[in-house]
Amino acid sequence: MKRFLCLIGLVLVAFSAGAQYRPSSYYSASARPDWVDGDTFKDGRNSYVEVISGTGYDESEARQDALEMIALRRGFATGTRVKVGASGSISFAGGNELTVKARVLDEYAEHLGPGRWRVTLLVQTAKHPEYPFERVEVTDKYPVSARILIPGMAQLHKGSTVKGVSFMVGEVALVGGIVFSEAMRVTNVKLMQTTHDTNTLKTYLSRSQTWSTTRNICIAGAAALYVWNLVDGVAARGKSRLVVGEYASLDFNPYADTRSAGVALALNF
Repeated sequence: MKRFLCLIGLVLVAFSAGAQYRPSSYYSASARPDWVDGDTFKDGRNSYVEVISGTGYDESEARQDALEMIALRRGFATGTRVKVGASGSISFAGGNELTVKARVLDEYAEHLGPGRWRVTLLVQTAKHPEYPFERVEVTDKYPVSARILIPGMAQLHKGSTVKGVSFMVGEVALVGGIVFSEAMRVTNVKLMQTTHDTNTLKTYLSRSQTWSTTRNICIAGAAALYVWNLVDGVAARGKSRLVVGEYASLDFNPYADTRSAGVALALNF
């Protein structure tokens, strides 16, 4: 009977958490984030981040199932039987046996078919309920790096494969056009020196001018594409990624000994 009441409490807490929590970055089935299928487990100093899924007849039941799994997995990790109560909208506390402190960072819901839903949660769980959470965020922003200097590299780093390959191929093609056009221009200029026929000279001159124009167009195109690559590499957003930082704390520790007294200041990142 006692275990049954604990299970009922777990269900009620999970349902309450699911009803109250709905992150602003909620995804539909048409915008599946990478963390759903990737190896997203991150082990930090105070907590760990993992992906947890639940299924049900509707979205609320699937989310409830996933929320229950947060506490159950923590119980598996610690080897402690889980008794769950409520502590906030997405935290779990377990009487004298186990306390689970967790938060949902992001979620993705998908309709698998009639009466079949799956909700996948990106969850951060504290290794001890008194530990503060490290800074964790799901973002599509990327810091500027030297990758932008190589056409397409920044785009590939952000997960935009088609765009990155397009920049690379386009720049290579235009540079190749510059080299080839200049080679053909030089060739026709040299050919002009091998004949005194007026019509032939005009033909070679016309061809050299055409190749010169083509070279200049390729130069302008390569420069424009390179500038576009720089701007896009800095400003464009990429695929959503998980960024894990450290919890910052500022500690004041007074001390005294036989020779001096004072206060020690420690800033931990």
